[in-house]
Amino acid sequence: MVTLKKYKQLVELNIDNYTMNKINPAKLANSKWTAVSPLKREKHFLVTDAEYDVEGRVVSCTLQAILSKNDYLIDWHDLKDASQWQYGWK
Repeated sequence: MVTLKKYKQLVELNIDNYTMNKINPAKLANSKWTAVSPLKREKHFLVTDAEYDVEGRVVSCTLQAILSKNDYLIDWHDLKDASQWQYGWK
């Protein structure tokens, strides 16, 4: 699902073929991700923690940079944006 804010950004950029990564929330823990635009030489990440509520929905997600071991708390829906993240280590 594309949020209204993201849709407006895409319209401004004239991106017609917006793609999203498909993610199974149950398999989020220990999954590997590659940042499309790395910052501070941090390109490869591992989901080290995913917390779920009583109904099984993801509440929080922690990514750890492989190179620096820095932890980042992110909204797991951000991983669906293929312009920011690629599944696996590329």
